[in-house]
Amino acid sequence: MKQRKTFTLWLITFIFGIPLLAAWFAYSNGFFLSGKTTNHGTLLIPPINIQTMTLRDRDNQLVAQQLRGKWWLVYLTTEPLDAASQHNLYYMRQIRQATGKNRDRVARAIVTIKQSSDAYQQLFKQFPGMAFFIISPEKIADLEIATKKLALAKGSLYLVDPLGNIMMSYALDAPPKGILKDLERLLKVSQIG
Repeated sequence: MKQRKTFTLWLITFIFGIPLLAAWFAYSNGFFLSGKTTNHGTLLIPPINIQTMTLRDRDNQLVAQQLRGKWWLVYLTTEPLDAASQHNLYYMRQIRQATGKNRDRVARAIVTIKQSSDAYQQLFKQFPGMAFFIISPEKIADLEIATKKLALAKGSLYLVDPLGNIMMSYALDAPPKGILKDLERLLKVSQIG
């Protein structure tokens, strides 16, 4: 009888212990992990603080403090009036609208090296509520050198967190649904902005 109780105890230990050991072994050795990330953009490591860009508004005032407290979709371009820029600005507006009740937590901006002109007035009529910032070409070059050309490619879309860090970049052909998924995930888990 004692032998039967011992066998039953070992059988129960085996039934419940082996799956735990197998799971630990698989996790420790990286089995079943694809290595894929769930984000659709490129995470910038380390993130770049937007204050280092010394952005100015149309009145030539520094705007670093205006960028804090919200998530920003920022489009950096040298030609804001070309067809590709118009396309991306449209997607930025649609992505912000698609965030629904979190729409007030998201803002959008265009950053360019050119001064505003009458042509920009047309742009702002077409995309109301968008901020416009100016950066010097020298500052873009300095930042590209500092980040080993991993960030701040002209004609790209960037995600800026509420603390003012440029944390993610997207290629020109990035699908808007992927950008929206990333933004929704960040808005869901973020306690700031």
